[in-house]
Amino acid sequence: MYLLDQKQASIRVYLGNVDFRKSIDGLSQLVADETPESVFSGTVFVFVSRDRTRIKCLKWDLNGFVLWMKRLEKRRYGFKPVRESGLRELSESDFLLWLSGVDIFSRFEALSFTCVR
Repeated sequence: MYLLDQKQASIRVYLGNVDFRKSIDGLSQLVADETPESVFSGTVFVFVSRDRTRIKCLKWDLNGFVLWMKRLEKRRYGFKPVRESGLRELSESDFLLWLSGVDIFSRFEALSFTCVR
């Protein structure tokens, strides 16, 4: 995937609600307000729409920004924005699962087994 070309690229999901009319300038300002990390670092910043059907990914690439958007047609991304803003880091494998529609943010109960003889 083009967004993850660099070996050291980290992925951060913005936890607050995002106005999806914002484009590169507005989203990069959100990043600048939330983290001391530079928006020019090569990190992939991910934003989720209120209805959780769309995501936007913002990344600095050598000489300009890349803004990538994906919309799910029949499902929603398993993520509920919280009132507090901030960023949460994701691994590349979790991010790729999430892009395909897998809900990686749900909490699953631990299974316990008993020995039956």
